[in-house]
Amino acid sequence: MSIGKLTLNILMMACLIGLLGCPSEQEPPVEETPRQETTPQTETTPGMSQPDNAKETLQEHLQNQYTMLEQNIQELQNKIEEVPDESKEELKQMMQNLQRQRNIAQERLDALGTSANEGWEQLKDGAEEALNDLQNTYEQVASRFPQEQ
Repeated sequence: MSIGKLTLNILMMACLIGLLGCPSEQEPPVEETPRQETTPQTETTPGMSQPDNAKETLQEHLQNQYTMLEQNIQELQNKIEEVPDESKEELKQMMQNLQRQRNIAQERLDALGTSANEGWEQLKDGAEEALNDLQNTYEQVASRFPQEQ
């Protein structure tokens, strides 16, 4: 081997040792230990499962939102007889649409309650979307009823 190649090899070894470092005889190599989280994570990325208590809390929140909407829808249904005849038929049709959306929201909440961890995020998103749609439709229908004075 020529002196040039030997020098080049020595320089390359020195660079590798410099980059990688070499433990000294006095210090044992430091082993990294994984960091442990002290607080549970509540946010997850799609595909990861949430802790059961976070799921239950969200399901309760969504169910409470649904229950309030259902009560409001029932109040509108009770008021429909007080509406003047000329707008009663249109409001009845709107109420039927609202009932269909209510049924969809209930089905999605039921599916969410019986789901396993896989797919829970998608079911949660579907239930939230159905409840938002139901809320928006309710507000549209409610605005068509004569306001109490």
